[in-house]
This record gives sequence, structure tokens and C-alpha cells, in this order.
Amino acid sequence: MFIKFTMLVTETTTDIETATTPMRLHWFTPTLLLDPANSNTKLCSILVFTEIYQVTGPVARFCRQIAAHGFIVASCESYHNFLEPGTVLAYDGPGTDLGNQLKKDKRLSSFDDDATAAITALLAHPNANGRVGVTGMCLGGHLAFRAAMDPRVGAAVCYFGTDIHSETLGAKPRAVDEVESLARCSDIRGEILMIFGTKDPHVPRQGRRLIYDALAQAKVDFAWMELKADHAFIRDESSKGSFNLWAVGITVVIGGQYFSWNLGLAAGTLSYGISSIMMGLAYVSISLCMAEVSSMVPFEGGAFGLARCTWGFYAGFVVGCCEAVQYILYVTCSFVALGRMVALFVPLIHSYPWIAWLASYVLASAMLIVGGNVYWRWNLALALVSIAILLVYVLASLPHVDMHAHAGGNDMLVVGGFFQFMKVFPLGAWYFVGVESLNRLCGEVAEPRVTIPLGQVSCVLTLFASAILVFVVSIGTNPGMPAISTALSPITLGFNNAFNTTDDVSMWFVLPATFATGQGFVQSYTKVVSAMAGSHLVPEILHRKHATLHTPVNAIVGVSTVSFALCFVDFYGGLDTVLFNTCIFLGCISYLSQCVGYIYLKKNFRTMERKFRSPVGKAGAIYAILIWAITMLSIAGFQEDSQVSFALVIGVLAACSLYYAVYAKSRQKFSEEERKSLFFAHVGTFSDQLDEVCVRRACSFEC
Repeated sequence: MFIKFTMLVTETTTDIETATTPMRLHWFTPTLLLDPANSNTKLCSILVFTEIYQVTGPVARFCRQIAAHGFIVASCESYHNFLEPGTVLAYDGPGTDLGNQLKKDKRLSSFDDDATAAITALLAHPNANGRVGVTGMCLGGHLAFRAAMDPRVGAAVCYFGTDIHSETLGAKPRAVDEVESLARCSDIRGEILMIFGTKDPHVPRQGRRLIYDALAQAKVDFAWMELKADHAFIRDESSKGSFNLWAVGITVVIGGQYFSWNLGLAAGTLSYGISSIMMGLAYVSISLCMAEVSSMVPFEGGAFGLARCTWGFYAGFVVGCCEAVQYILYVTCSFVALGRMVALFVPLIHSYPWIAWLASYVLASAMLIVGGNVYWRWNLALALVSIAILLVYVLASLPHVDMHAHAGGNDMLVVGGFFQFMKVFPLGAWYFVGVESLNRLCGEVAEPRVTIPLGQVSCVLTLFASAILVFVVSIGTNPGMPAISTALSPITLGFNNAFNTTDDVSMWFVLPATFATGQGFVQSYTKVVSAMAGSHLVPEILHRKHATLHTPVNAIVGVSTVSFALCFVDFYGGLDTVLFNTCIFLGCISYLSQCVGYIYLKKNFRTMERKFRSPVGKAGAIYAILIWAITMLSIAGFQEDSQVSFALVIGVLAACSLYYAVYAKSRQKFSEEERKSLFFAHVGTFSDQLDEVCVRRACSFEC
């Protein structure tokens, strides 16, 4: 019988001398070694090389697990040449950028000297038996690979070692004594196990092939393991990947495909179908362009952050205000609509709709305040449930699609001519608005330059496909046109037909997506306002994070309170259309700034490394600009609301400009997140000479 046991572990640190600066070693040793009775106990030693973030929580837990099985374990801080002892980089965009930069700044020979010194320290431990192994992950996987070339190392386990195949670790040009890793494979004397994920974008199939062939040619005693996994798959505290970002995009947007989009059918099926396709292609274009920008430089503040360093301080502030107000108004519209839906089967809400609004804000805010894995799992569940319900609706309705019987025929193709086409044009945004917000989540992921583009592109393509399906199914099934154009939610009519239910039952299926959209935009305006507060453009208290939860509680609660108050204005003032049009107009200003910013970066930073390139390029950005201009023209001149929506936009812009001149201009600064995130920036136009000097000094640097 084999009995598995683990030991208590004691953790200490020491600083050892290297060829450059002192390096901190983190020791993890079985506690039993502290007992004088065990002074003669001899154990094997393991050196653990870390990711680019140094000795993080997951790395420390990994070391403890090894030590608990009877090993002397040490882990070294590879960036001692640059950072203070004990520094740990965060699993976010700025932390990733800095870690990646430092691994390129440090000399390859310095990495080797560190390994030599650490192995020497391990073997000098009074309880070491002279046998030493090495392991590591990511950057550490590569360093373990090189450390295995030390003749004192008997075995190595390398998890998804990066830069081995590409020969990009360390400063260039190489010194005479610096030899690439694959060229030194024959120096490996002990056994080595190489472990990779087949979905890892950092070590593609061709790269793994190069490593395998080099080891085989050198006749190294090696084993090889490939798992169906992404990068960093052994980390027990991962920042989120593309699938999680896809889920965020789905939750933010999907509710708009459940309700309100159908009001545009008042212009006719052909007219609104064309405008919806035009709008959808614009959102696809801007998403592809922003995916490329994120693959160059992940801007923590989204459009606000990009505008700050391409348009200038004042323009960046205005864009940030447009984004924030857009999202605040959208949450208001979403939760008011949610209240109307709940009122269909809860009579109390019909009399007191604010109860449904308050419950929605409290639940959404609570999940965002708790944050962490609780929020991500909750959001993923909402996304999967919402998209699943939509798929059930589409699949259940497709067999019953009959355009001849339900789409209204020729009389319903074009209704009201060009004027009506322009009037309903903004309503096509319901299908997609919010998908552009994913790029401001770069602080939530470990590899934003890879993860953000993948998540953003997959999300917008999913939404484009689902929008087409929903449109076709809705107009092609009973009751069809024109009844579908005035329904509170077309989805309920589809469920009524497919499952022989009533509105009060079918409406339950609409609630998850409607709530998810509201919650998604709560997160969006929180991100924008928190980023602006970090730059002291709004009160700094809105940027502060909870000491334990590390979430911007003040921003979540404060801005949600404002949005909740606007629900009363919307509901009792009958301002649904006005607020939506204002929301979309402000959004178009933000979209325009992003498209122009993309063209600017495309023109002036052609040689900068990109992990993703937009297939539509400048042409896509120009097309999107044209669509945003048409949308703004529609709101300003075709809404038959006496230009109330346009006047409200002008009022918002005027108020923001006055606030900037009186309060924000003299207090603003570059936030710490901006300083860490930006590799470069260049500002073209500023409000005055002082702003120009300040911004160029702040932006013209390299992390």
C-alpha cells in the first residue's frame, strides 16, 4: 500500500550575490528540518524559475506543493537587475508589458549567471544531498531549459518555455559568450521533460517542432508532452483568456438582440435590413481596428486612453465623458425595459417599477464589487445562458419561417421612404452597441496583446451572425409584420409559437440577457470613470479600490446611483427614444475618435509590432467613420423630436467642456496605469502650449 503524505513547509528569503546585483531567493523547506534531531537529514533540491511576474502567489503555491513532498525548494527573482527585492508584477496589462520588456532588456549571460548562483546556493544548503533539479513555467520554462545545461543539474521539467524557438530572450545584439538555447542542446547532461499546450500562441506548432528536432539531434535524454491547453495552464490563479472576454462581450451586447431593435422595422423589412447590415459591418470594422490597436498597445482607458495620447488632453476628456454618459444612459434604458418585462408577471412592479430597477442595480453592482473569480464565473454563466436561449429561439423557429406568409410582402419592404430609413437608422445599433468596450479590459488579462484581439474578434463575429438569424426568424414567423415591429420583445412571440406558451411565461426567457446587458454596461462605465479618476479628471476617490476585493467600489456605487436616478426621469418622462438617441450620438463621437486614432497609429507607427492585423485596415476605419456620421446626421435631423436629442448632446458636451476648463484642466495628470501601459504616445493638437509640453513629456517614453 502506498500512503501519500505531505509535510509542513517553512518559508524564508535570502539575498545572494550574482555577477551583477544581489538576487533574492525564496526558500520553501520542510519544517521538520528545523528540528535539531533532523540536522543530518539530506534531501534533493529543486530550483523553480518563475514567469515574467516573478514570485507570485501561484508560483509560491507551486513551490510549497513541491517542498511538501520532501524537497528543498528555492525560487529566484530574475529581474533583480531592475526591480527592488520582493517586487511582484501584477497579472494585468501593465504588469505583463513591464515583464515582457525586462526579459528583453536583461542580458542572456545575466540569466545564466543567476542560475549558476542559485544552484550553488541550493547545493550549499546544509540539508542538501547534492542532487538538484530545475523547473519553471513560461519565461521560467526557458530558464530551466538553459539551467539544465549546468552539469550539476540531474533533471529538468520545463512548462511551456517561451522564446526558445524564436531566440528572442535577452538583450540584442548578443555578446561573444552568449549562445542561443537550441544551439547548446548538446550541453544538457541530465533528463529533461518538455511540456506544452497545443493552443499556446506563444509556442506555435512550428516552434515546438524546432525544439523537438534540436533535442533529438543532440541526443538529449528527453520526454515530450503536449496537452490540449492554452498558455499558463498550470497557473491556479489565472487572469482571464479570450473565452472569458468573448463572454463579457456577449453579456454586454446580447440583450439588445432580445428587445427594442425591432422598432426599426417600422421602416420596412428591406429598408431596416439594409441599415442593420450597414451598422453591423461598421461595428465589425471598428472591432477589427481596435483589436489591432490592442495588439500594439493595450489602452487601459479604452477610447478615453487612446484619445488622450492621439488627440490631446481636452479631446481625451471629452471622449471619456461621451463614453461614460453613453454607458450610463444605456444602463438606464436597459433596466427600465427590464422593469417593464417583470411587470408583466409581477403586478407589484407595475405599480412600483423602481423595485425592479433597484434590485437590478444592487445585484449588478454587488457582483462587480465582489469581483475576482466569483464575478467571472457569474458573467460566464449569464453569457452561456443568454446565448443558449437565443439559439433555442432561432432553432425552434427556423422550421416555421415563411417569408411569403409573415414578412408582409411588397407592402412591407420599404415603408416611409428615405426619411423613415434615416429615422430608424440608429436602431440597428441595438444589435451591437457595447462590443467595442472589450479593449478596456486589458487590465484583467495577462496577455492583453493576444487575448483582447482574439476575444474581441470572436465576439463581434458571433454577434453579427446571431443578429442576422434573429432578424430573419423574427420577420419570417408568426405573427410577423407589422405586429413584430411593436412587440416589447420579439423573442417572446417566438417562444409562444414554438412552445405554446403565453407572454408572461416566455418573458422569463428574456430576463437573463436583459439583465446581463445592463450589468455589462455597469462594468463599462465603471472602467471609464475609474480611469478618468486615476488621471484626476474627476474626483480621485472614484479611482480608489477596496483594500481586500481590489475593485473600484466608489465608482461602481456612485455612478450606479446616478444611473438609477435617471430611471425615474426616463420612465415617468417617457424619454426612452430621446435617451437612446443621445446615448448613440455620444457613442458615435467615441467611435469616431477610435477610428481616427487607429488611422493615426497606422500611419505613424507602421513598424511597431502587432500581434493582430485588421483585415479591413484603413478602409474599414473610413467605412465605419461614414456610418457613424450617417448615424449622427439621423439623430440630429430625422427624429421628429424637435432636435431634443441633439440639443441634449450639445448640452452634455458644453457642460463637460465647462467642467474641464474650471476644474479638471489644472488638476489632471497621467495616472500610474497610463504610465505603465503606454510604450509610446504622441499628441498632435492641444488646447494650449502648456498642455503640449506636459503631454509630450509624459507620453514620450518607453516602459
